[in-house]
Amino acid sequence: MATFNVQIEKLDANNYSNWAADIKYLLLDKDCWSIVTGTEEIPVLDPDKGITHRDLKEYRLRASTAISTIYLNISPEFRKIIEGTEDARVAWDSLKKFFEPDNRSRHMQLFSEFLARKILPGENISLFAAKLLRLQEKLKGINHPIDEDYMCFQLLRYLPSRYDSIVQSILRWSDDKFKFNDVQLELVAEESRLQVRASDNNEEHIEAHSISSSRKSLVCFHCKRSGHFRNKCPELQKKVPSVSSGFDRIPSTSQDCGRSLPNTSPPNPSSNDGDEGLKSKILTLHLMVICRI
Repeated sequence: MATFNVQIEKLDANNYSNWAADIKYLLLDKDCWSIVTGTEEIPVLDPDKGITHRDLKEYRLRASTAISTIYLNISPEFRKIIEGTEDARVAWDSLKKFFEPDNRSRHMQLFSEFLARKILPGENISLFAAKLLRLQEKLKGINHPIDEDYMCFQLLRYLPSRYDSIVQSILRWSDDKFKFNDVQLELVAEESRLQVRASDNNEEHIEAHSISSSRKSLVCFHCKRSGHFRNKCPELQKKVPSVSSGFDRIPSTSQDCGRSLPNTSPPNPSSNDGDEGLKSKILTLHLMVICRI
């Protein structure tokens, strides 16, 4: 069987859980893990059953590979824990008892770590779920497994507020559907949907910013300010006179003078409305010019 030349971090005082997971898969790759767990025992010679010396030799070779793989991946200061044995299963159990003793202190430590586990800012759902599963495996290893309902509750408990609607929906699921894997898959799907929405909103923001930047690049030839053209210049808009309601009656040609002349009599001197008198005078002057009076 072809094997991979994989280097893992050596066992020290702080990494037993990660090391145990790594060494397990390294031994699986070497076809030795069943010897470590005890599910495969040393074969007994029996020609009638086809068990030969070759089978026995092969087993002993794999057993030697198992114990040497474990030993060589332990930091030198901790190798003395298993130096007295050549049995991979005994060595494995000795390391487990040393680094993860099965007692209430260990149980309390792991359970507290489980309850305090929160999703970190920027952490994805799958990674957070994997951390919870790792803690569940540790508790199961000391014969104190976590109920699946509590696994689901912890997965939902500290999610950001943007997940509130999906969390409420999941909590209404039936007991048959309320399983950790199903909850994780639903949350991962919601996470993807939220990421797509955030991406769309970001594109809209960039487009709006681009339009705003383009407007700022415009320069008015009148006031020399940016953001508009000359025909939209606020200063010129202020200089345009307001159109009087009577100016729409000014004839466009001299032929129209006779049929569209408004009342051009001077304003009543007794009137206090000076603006109306001024408008009437201006209107009369325009009529005189157009009609050549």
